[in-house]
Amino acid sequence: MGETFKFSYKDRTRESLTLGVYNCGAQKCGPGEAWGEGVRDHYLIHYVRSGRGCYRTGEALYTLGENDLFIVYPGDPIRYWADEEEPWEYVWVGFNGSEANYLLKRTDFQRNRPVLHLEDDRLRPALQAILDAHGGSLFHQTRMIGRLYEFLSLLIELSSSGGAPEGGFDYVGSATKFIAYNYASPIDVSTIAQNIGVSRSHLYRVFVKSLGVTPNEYLTRYRISQACALLAGSSLPVSSVANSVGYEDPLYFSRVFKRITGLSPRAYLAGRRAPESAESGSRQP
Repeated sequence: MGETFKFSYKDRTRESLTLGVYNCGAQKCGPGEAWGEGVRDHYLIHYVRSGRGCYRTGEALYTLGENDLFIVYPGDPIRYWADEEEPWEYVWVGFNGSEANYLLKRTDFQRNRPVLHLEDDRLRPALQAILDAHGGSLFHQTRMIGRLYEFLSLLIELSSSGGAPEGGFDYVGSATKFIAYNYASPIDVSTIAQNIGVSRSHLYRVFVKSLGVTPNEYLTRYRISQACALLAGSSLPVSSVANSVGYEDPLYFSRVFKRITGLSPRAYLAGRRAPESAESGSRQP
């Protein structure tokens, strides 16, 4: 059966990013080893490398083996456990952010279909690459996010629809791309809607349906995520950071920043400069 092992990393910051890695890890479980019943506040995807186990979400029970993936949705009561005879070994990544639901809807995962069987040689190294990039520094976190995008892009590529949106034109994708290119300018929801050729009311509906947030809230959170990166990675004063992410009034920027992150820009900067260390051997996510 082989020796059991476990390694996990957790990011304690949980910044207001459009997509962020909350945790990742790998484990060879012992017979019957379980997590739950419980809920998560983020998405969690496990990939089974070998062995067998079971996953229960709601009233549904799934038996899993090698090359199976299962997803945990935020707020859903779940339990999963290793087989008594052939305990599983898996690798996982936990993540969230305003883009998470949008990207996952382009995969074959659904709440009523939380288990996939995918035999593709790229999946295992793609998940391992996220784990290999772990660390508490900004460059570690940025690298983990980049590798998470690569992993999700594989799930989208391997989906039955190839990631094509329901109902034709992808207004949410066009809007989020417009925001990424123009967030530093004085844009608002009307500007976004006009540039992608849709009404404000329709843009509002598709954003709430796809991302769970309004267009204005997405724009705000995107700007603040960029501000976090600038505060941590540059020596710009707060007023310059505010101007760089589309806020002409530094005081208003500070109020918005505190609403989103729970800290003032200066308190955030002080915390980011404090020593950080990776956490290993923590409990299974």
